[in-house]
Amino acid sequence: SNNARPPDGPRAHEEGGAGGGGGGGGAGTEGPVPSTIFQTLMDGQRDPGSTLWNFPVWLLHEIYMMVERWYMAHLETKGVYASVVAQVDFPEPTGININMMPFKIGDPDTIPEQYRQYVPLIACCPFQHDDFRKVGFLTITESTVEAEGESHRRGGVHTETPGKVLVDVVPDGATDTSAGEFRLQRYTPLTIAWGAGVFEPTFKACYEYCGGIFLGSNVADSTRIWNCKVRKPDEVVGPLGDIDRLRPILGEGEALRAGEIAWITDCTPHESLPLPAGTRRQFFRVVTSKVSAWYADHSTENPLCALPESIMVIRGSKFGRPSVSAKQFDALGSA
Repeated sequence: SNNARPPDGPRAHEEGGAGGGGGGGGAGTEGPVPSTIFQTLMDGQRDPGSTLWNFPVWLLHEIYMMVERWYMAHLETKGVYASVVAQVDFPEPTGININMMPFKIGDPDTIPEQYRQYVPLIACCPFQHDDFRKVGFLTITESTVEAEGESHRRGGVHTETPGKVLVDVVPDGATDTSAGEFRLQRYTPLTIAWGAGVFEPTFKACYEYCGGIFLGSNVADSTRIWNCKVRKPDEVVGPLGDIDRLRPILGEGEALRAGEIAWITDCTPHESLPLPAGTRRQFFRVVTSKVSAWYADHSTENPLCALPESIMVIRGSKFGRPSVSAKQFDALGSA
């Protein structure tokens, strides 16, 4: 099925709504900020060495409410920022482990033969017409969860956009981000399998997914997404996209079913969930063409498809302080 889900949640039209406080699919419209903030305020009031010492309770409450409003102001909940777009069958696993491998969208010949069993999954993604023949990025992880309660991939609520990235610029010489937008379609799709358009009877019009990210896995309840997006990620998103501190105001979110492919933006909160030891999981993701940088040490090169020259290549561990060439850095700054 390639029908877009309404704004309340990724599958609200199937199950009667999923907004904050209802089915838990959308972000909450109100809720407490992280309890650690309240505890910090109270600890400061009792500490003679703190600037908060002996602050009246009403003033601490005002500070707390200001922080809560600041958190809520950084969440956009009206719109479509997460949507289940397809139901697929995963191929038999072979131990594939590739990350952000470039390929040309719509051209299976640019995918190495050992990964082409995933072409049908790529074909189920409703790419925007403008993305055809542009370079997208394929991630496939087929492995077994070793420890009880461990997530198969990165745990904790995060976005794909990392907010601010600090790099060292070197004389000689990703940020896996792809902005996304759900908007009215203004052209006719080329084919059903590769057409960018989706039809939603509620709107009586064709809508399309512009950019963004498609992801899914073969294990139910292993990925949770929220139908909202983070505003001003440079202000609120932590290192490598971390927004776990926003969890208390996000609501429950929705866990994907086995074989569901979801579309999200690079500012959509999501997480990989803890799983029982021994779980054999296959994870699939396609990041569309709007990528500004590529972590060379964490990504997979493709002999059949080169990186676009416009993409900044970051070398070194993304968990440390990576480096880029001065030429690439200037090019990104002007983008």
